[in-house]
Amino acid sequence: MITQLNSTQLNSTQLNSTQLNSTQLNSTQLNSTRHTKLNYNASTKKGFTLIELIFTIVIIGMLVAVAIPKFKNLQTNASYASAMKIYNDAKSSIPSAFLNAVDLNNRNVNQININELFYIKGGNYEIINNNEGYFIYNRTLAGKKALMAIILNAPNRTLHTKFYCSNLKDSNLVNKCKKELNVPKSKPYIVEKINL
Repeated sequence: MITQLNSTQLNSTQLNSTQLNSTQLNSTQLNSTRHTKLNYNASTKKGFTLIELIFTIVIIGMLVAVAIPKFKNLQTNASYASAMKIYNDAKSSIPSAFLNAVDLNNRNVNQININELFYIKGGNYEIINNNEGYFIYNRTLAGKKALMAIILNAPNRTLHTKFYCSNLKDSNLVNKCKKELNVPKSKPYIVEKINL
C-alpha cells in the first residue's frame, strides 16, 4: 500500500507538473499574444492620417499664397531700382565723359556719339540705339512701352533725359516714380535737359 500511495503521489506530482506546464504554456501564449498586439499596433502607426496630410497641404498652400505676391513685388521693385540707377547714372556720367572727350582729348564735338560715352549691358533691358541716343525698354516694368530715353545733342552740347513714369505697369510704382523725380501729376514723364 505504501507503494501505491507513492505512485499516487507520483501521479499527483506528475499532474501538478502537467498543470504547471500548461500554466507556463498559457503564460507563453499570453506573452506572444501581447507581442502580436504590440506589433500590430506599431505597424498601423507608420503613416500619417488623412487629416494630418490635409492640414499640412492647407498650411503649405497658405504660405505659398502669401509668398508669391511678396516675391513678385520684390522682383518688380528690384527692376524699378535698377532702372532708376541707370537713369541717374546716365545723368551724371554722360556729362563728365563728354567733357573728358571734348575738353581733355580735343575730340571734335560733331564726331562724338552716345555709344562712346555710355553703355548699358545686361538686365532685362531692350535698347534701341542710334547715334543720337538710347530708347530703353523693360518688359517687366513697362511692357512694350519705352521706359526712358537718353538723347545726346553733341553739337549743341546738351543731354536730354526722359523717364516715362506713366508707362510703368504698376500704379504704385507710377506714384513712387513721379514723387522721386518731381514729375507733375498732369505730365506722363519728366524731361531733364543738362548743358554739357
